[in-house]
This record gives sequence, structure tokens and C-alpha cells, in this order.
Amino acid sequence: MLFVMVQRKIIWAFLTFFLFSFSYEKVNSISKSREKKMHRIVLSHPAYEDSLICELRETYDKQNRLVGFNMDVLSVYCAEHVCSVDTVHLFWNVMGQYLRYELPEGVTLEKNDGKPFVKQDYELLHEILNDENARFNKLSYNDIVKKNDVEHGLELDGYSGATIIAFDDGEAVKGAALTCYTLWHYVYGDVKSYMRRVAIEKTTEEKAVEYLLMDSLEFKIFAIEWFTKEHVYKPAISDMVLNEMLLYPQLIKIGIAYMEQLPVKLYQNVLYELCGSSVSEIRLAALKSMSGSLTQIEGRFMDDVFVLFKGADVYKELNLLFNIADQNNINSKASIELALSLLEKDIIVSRRAYYFLLNQTLNQKQNRVVQKYYVEYKSFL
Repeated sequence: MLFVMVQRKIIWAFLTFFLFSFSYEKVNSISKSREKKMHRIVLSHPAYEDSLICELRETYDKQNRLVGFNMDVLSVYCAEHVCSVDTVHLFWNVMGQYLRYELPEGVTLEKNDGKPFVKQDYELLHEILNDENARFNKLSYNDIVKKNDVEHGLELDGYSGATIIAFDDGEAVKGAALTCYTLWHYVYGDVKSYMRRVAIEKTTEEKAVEYLLMDSLEFKIFAIEWFTKEHVYKPAISDMVLNEMLLYPQLIKIGIAYMEQLPVKLYQNVLYELCGSSVSEIRLAALKSMSGSLTQIEGRFMDDVFVLFKGADVYKELNLLFNIADQNNINSKASIELALSLLEKDIIVSRRAYYFLLNQTLNQKQNRVVQKYYVEYKSFL
């Protein structure tokens, strides 16, 4: 029995080497003069105990611009080596987003029962690989194939009822869950970080601006990451990033991280614009950034910000605003006027304004308003 197992492992190792060598030889015959556009990388895959060595190839358009990546992988991991294992070509765009898969000429994927994929199976496989939130994201290899089944040479699919979990229609190709699992984890595994690294190295400022203005959030995020990494803090660039942040709240976190590296004046201009947004999430992010800033916030700038919050009633925002004022020892007409107007709001907001006013220098009239509030609400203070 031990001899058989060792023999199977040797056969599997040879098969892996042969399939990848065949693919690499085919690619190298075309790209020998462009070695820098191929990367030998080490990947981990949940179906494999050992790391895998693969070759990631860069894809260029006719203008010699990087537009994506491709890589050859094995179609399925088969512990007992009883499956039909083929080479599959995977393709991603420059951001590492899955585009498609292709099969070498004459290759047909097979299911557990030896039946070939039909058109609908290939289409479903593409849909699964195109879904980064597919169910395979949270499944282990042993969820797909029962350990006791593997030991008996029965690599059965989820639809057969012989696995720990069962798949609903559309979640896996019937009879080929393991193939779906194997390929999905290649598409969304470690390779994405390698592609990101290469894309960053090959991007220029002009290209990053182009990415920023594209409709895809993925491209926008990449552009802002690139500007931050390359320390591109020109006013024209920061203005464009700000405009995108105001249009897409999903960019706020990464956009704020970029803006915090700007010269103080530019940074404060951005904060002012963000605080004037009609979206609470954006205003809150700006205030959090301001609160965590190591730069002393000027009184004149804070006065302008206080005016923006006239009529506001969101406690989280106002609490942060007053905290910032306290941190920077702000005692101004604008801050006092805002706090006094908030005494008419609900008890949560008005109480925060009251405590802020206690540390301010008030005139006689203002003191009377604060005292009146205290008399009326002292049981809540």
C-alpha cells in the first residue's frame, strides 16, 4: 500500500512538472527576448500542502502598455491522481481583476464521472471565477472532498451528497466542484499581490491620472495608492483626488490617508471641502483625520469649519468637532455661537455643547443662556 502511495506521488509530481514545462516552453519560445515581462513566483494554495512555483506573464497592448497578466495553472488538485488534470490559462487586467480563462487547443475539462464539460458548464465556471465572493472563499479543501473518501480513492463532488457540504445551483459546476475550487483560489490567491506590485512599478503619473478618472473603483483606489507611494502631492492632483472622494464615499479612507501627507495649507483646504459635504460619513472622516493630526489647527481655520456645522445635529460629528476645539484651545466667536445654538437640540447634543461652553470665555448675555440651560436640564447633566 505504501509503495502504491509513493508511486502515485511520483506520478503526480511528474505530471505537474510536465504540464507546467509544456506551458512555459510554449510561452518562452515567444518571449525569450522579453524575460523581464515574466515573473517566476511562489504561491500558496489551500488545496496544496507545499508552495507552488508558477510563472506570471505580463500582457501588453500594441502601444507596449501594460494591460494585464496571465498565468498557466493546473485545472484541479487531485490527491489520489485519478482525475483528468489539464492546463488552464487564466487572465487578469492590470488591476488583478479576473477577465477570463482559456484552454489549450484540443483540451476539454472533465467532471468526476469522466463526462466532458458542456457549454453551460464552461459559462458557469466563468461566472464563478468572476465572483470574488463566491462560496469557495470560505471553504477548505476538506470541505469539498471528505478525507475518508480520499483515502478510499473516491474524490466525489458536492452534488453527489458524499461531501461535508452541498452546493446550490449556480454555486459550482455539477460534478466538478473541486475544479471550481482549485481555479477560484488561483484567481483570488497570492498572485493578486504580485500583480499589484508589478502594476505599481510600471505605472506613470500620467497613467495614474487616467486610472483615477476611470469609472472603476478598483482603478481609482489603485491610482490614489500610487500617488501616495510615489509622494505625488501637486495641487492639481490633490484637487482631482478630492473631487473623486466627494463623488465616491468608498474612497474616503484611502483618500484621507493620501491627503494627510499634503502640505498643511493644502491639507486644511481639503478638510474644509470634506466638512462641507452633505454626506455624514465624509464629514465624520474629515473630523477624525483632523482630530488625529499632529499639526496644530489654526483658530481661523476652525472658525470656518464651525460655520459649516451651523444647523448640524449629528452627535458623533459635533462631539469630534468640540474635542478638536478643546485640543487646540479654540475659544472663538464662531465656536461659541455654534455651541449656543445647539442648546436647543436634543439632550445628547445640547449637553455636549453645554460642557464645551463651560470652558469658554463668555459675555454676560451668553452666561445667562448657559445658566438657564443648567437650571432647566440639571437633572440630566
